Order: sequence, then C-alpha cells, then structure tokens
Amino acid sequence: MKFQQIIKEEIVPSEIEGLDGPGGVTSYLEDIGIDYRSESINGNSVLIVDEGRHVVEFEGKFPIVSTLEEFVREKSSTRYFSEFTGVDWRKHYTEKFWNGMVGTIGEYNELYHATDQKNVDSILEDGIRATNESRIPTSKIRQRAVFAVKDYSFLQDEVYGSAILSIDAVRMKKDGTTPPVGREKDWEKQDRAMYLKDKLNLHGPIRRMIPAGKAGTGSWRDTVVIYGGIPPKYVSLL
Repeated sequence: MKFQQIIKEEIVPSEIEGLDGPGGVTSYLEDIGIDYRSESINGNSVLIVDEGRHVVEFEGKFPIVSTLEEFVREKSSTRYFSEFTGVDWRKHYTEKFWNGMVGTIGEYNELYHATDQKNVDSILEDGIRATNESRIPTSKIRQRAVFAVKDYSFLQDEVYGSAILSIDAVRMKKDGTTPPVGREKDWEKQDRAMYLKDKLNLHGPIRRMIPAGKAGTGSWRDTVVIYGGIPPKYVSLL
C-alpha cells in the first residue's frame, strides 16, 4: 500500500507512535521512502514529515504525530507557546511595537480611543484609565488595559462612545513611557502561529484562527491593547 493511501486511512500516525525514539521513526520513514527533515526550537526537536503534512514530536523517546494544523494550533496557544518556543510573547510584541512600529510605521504613531462624552473632561485631566470593564464581551476576560485602534473610523458611536481621543504614541516612546502592548487574543494566537511556522520553516496552509470581524465584536485586526493607563499629556480630543 502506498504511503499516501495510509495517510488517508490514518494508519501511519499509529504506526509511528508505536516506534521507539527518533532513530526508530527516521528508519521507518526511510524504509518506506518518505521525506522528512529535522527542525528545532528552544531545544525542542521535531520531524517535519511528507512535505509538512505531519509533524512528529517526542515525549522522551515516545513519538507523537500531529497534522501540521493540529501542531501549529496547539503550540501557538497561550498554554503551550512560551514553554515550547522559549519566547515571552507579550515582551516580544511590546519590543516589536515600540521599537519597530511606532515612529517607523506611520499608522502606529497616533492611536485612537473612543469613550462617552461625559468622560472627556476627566480623561483630559487625569488620562485614560486602564480597565477590564467593557461593553464588548470578548474584552472582559482581559487584565486591565486601554483599547485603541489605528483608524478612528472603526470606532462606532453606538458601541464605543461618541468622543474620540487621540493618543500620541511617538511622544510616549520619546519619553520612555512604553507600557506592555498586545493585540486581541485571537489575533495574538495568529501572530504566534506565524512566528512558529517561520522558525520551523513550515509552509503548509493553516486556516484562519480569527472569525471575520465586524465592528463591535472585540476582535479587530488593528486593535492595540495597551496594558497600562495613558497619562493626560499624551491624550487630546480629536
């Protein structure tokens, strides 16, 4: 029986998982004429099998077989990513944001935050307070943060409030006021998946991890989540 037929019947994964260690797996793959290559990250070695259709990782000497998509989705999750890659994603993205985006990519130089008109005076005096309270259900599970966007046209009055505030990110950077930042949780997972694919030279397709966003769903691609309050000197009414 050809290997391609075995894959479709999901017999090969069970065959591989019954083998003993990396040597047993590579010998088996060579015997049946299947291409593979070894990749590693943070001391974790995996085998990329059959042009990336499957990934073999090892718990001790025991092989575990996943499809490419299963592997990337699991390892890019909040639960597994840092342990597997050795990367603290919040620190990684924060450094990328302040050092590689603000002041370099124009659309990140000024961010926008919407609120009710009644809050404007206090915000201009005291700044934007980081909070975990929100009218957007998907935002309520986060730690305290300020949600901002690159394009104020995304800010619908009926959802976010009619007053739009501008945040001067360039001035914040110059002053060294650079709190941790991130993206909406699903977009962060998508970013981690792309990072993982790049580091392991994985080229197969992965389905989107983010549902198609609509205004007010709390899952906008361009949302910037700032984990800290914004002092008033960086805030102005648009």
